[in-house]
Amino acid sequence: MPTILCCLLIVAIIVFAIMSLVFFIAWLALRPCLPDFWVDFASIFTLNDTRFELTATWDLTLLAANPNHKLRIYYDSIQASLLYNHDYRLANVVAPFVLTKGNQTCVGFKLATVREYVRDDVAKGIFDERDRGSG
Repeated sequence: MPTILCCLLIVAIIVFAIMSLVFFIAWLALRPCLPDFWVDFASIFTLNDTRFELTATWDLTLLAANPNHKLRIYYDSIQASLLYNHDYRLANVVAPFVLTKGNQTCVGFKLATVREYVRDDVAKGIFDERDRGSG
């Protein structure tokens, strides 16, 4: 005679199997893919440096693409970061946006710093790359 614990275990296994089957069928039907992001445009304005202090404004455009043909994606909050030489970092929150099915969109944002401390080699590297025209 099965005990109550044994019956509960069997019911839990059956519920788990049914839920797994439902999620698997939904995944097969939707085939969700991760979106693609890349920087479409970047420029730097007001780049000033006074011995370990950096003042700069970066104007960036992020291109986001949704490869899904059945799902749209809504981004409530994205934090965009600028990392230089694994050391210097800026961050800003990008405004909410929607990626419709199989579409792409551009999102513009700015990152700014005013008289922020940076190591001398980081400031020198930023200015050298600006002078060379690379980034």
